[in-house]
Amino acid sequence: MDRRCQGSRLKERSEIAGLARAAGLTVQLHVLDVPVAERWRRVQLRNAEKGETHQLQFAVTREMFDFVETLWEAPDDREMAACDGLRVSDSAR
Repeated sequence: MDRRCQGSRLKERSEIAGLARAAGLTVQLHVLDVPVAERWRRVQLRNAEKGETHQLQFAVTREMFDFVETLWEAPDDREMAACDGLRVSDSAR
């Protein structure tokens, strides 16, 4: 399994859920539903603060952020049902 973008796409999430179930684990998909503008604001904040949990050796640029946005496949109703999905919404602060 290619783990470069682990969990961004339906196929990857299905494979990961299958591995978990095969190991006797239960699966619950959590989806954080946060607007793009708020996600970008948070990235900029992490770039500036470089806090205790900051792991990157570089700042995430807008171009990087926009590219990663194209990799995400939102789960549909079927996947949410199959994975006991929980959607968490968060409005901009």
